[in-house]
Amino acid sequence: YALFAPSKTLSISGLGDNWVYINNLGEFETNKRISENKSYQISYLINDLISQGQVGQFSENLGALAPDLNPNSFAVPVFNEQSLVSEYNWNADRLAEYALDLKETYTALPNSVTQRTRDLASQISEEYSGTAAKATAIRDYLVNNYTYSLSPGPANRGQDFVDQFLFDTKKGYCTSFASAMAVLCRSVGIPARYVEGYAMPAQQEADGSYLVKTRNAHAWAEIYLDQYGWVKMEATPPYTYAEESGE
Repeated sequence: YALFAPSKTLSISGLGDNWVYINNLGEFETNKRISENKSYQISYLINDLISQGQVGQFSENLGALAPDLNPNSFAVPVFNEQSLVSEYNWNADRLAEYALDLKETYTALPNSVTQRTRDLASQISEEYSGTAAKATAIRDYLVNNYTYSLSPGPANRGQDFVDQFLFDTKKGYCTSFASAMAVLCRSVGIPARYVEGYAMPAQQEADGSYLVKTRNAHAWAEIYLDQYGWVKMEATPPYTYAEESGE
């Protein structure tokens, strides 16, 4: 039975002896029907600051709350229906192993990444401390020093794609900015990944729907914040300005 809950749910209480499951779509379900007059309580993280591109400020707020955040604070065990392994089995050792694996996977770089790219990442972020602050500095550097263009010219065969963008062409489309953001973050040990999808249009159609066209295709980067998870970092200038203005 479906259990309605927002994303980034931290705790669920008031369900009595109901068991809670997470299905393959990441949705919460219970093993017994909840009567229509039954109420339950959920605590969750609000990420309005992230949607406005204010990752650093959100991270600071999250850090202040960290001692009170307990992802295993559900009143009843939570299971994944595929493995049926209780989250309570994720003890400190397993959590540490997972965190190490995540960091190794998402900070790995190919041999094609040049030393001057790695040096640039260090120069941009060296005066900052903390994942969010360093990543924000890298994002701002890309936004302020490179030009968005749909005709950056052909890629040079034999030259690293990000190296060419950062030091030669200095202009590119969203894939250039997203790739550079991910590579620069990884160069200074920040777990990051490249993502492709669609940017939703700002305006709805007359019937309330959104018309998503091919031109809405977009690429961006995400970084991993402890205690929260993956967070979008928008480094492509037109999209950055729209996001920070609330569009």
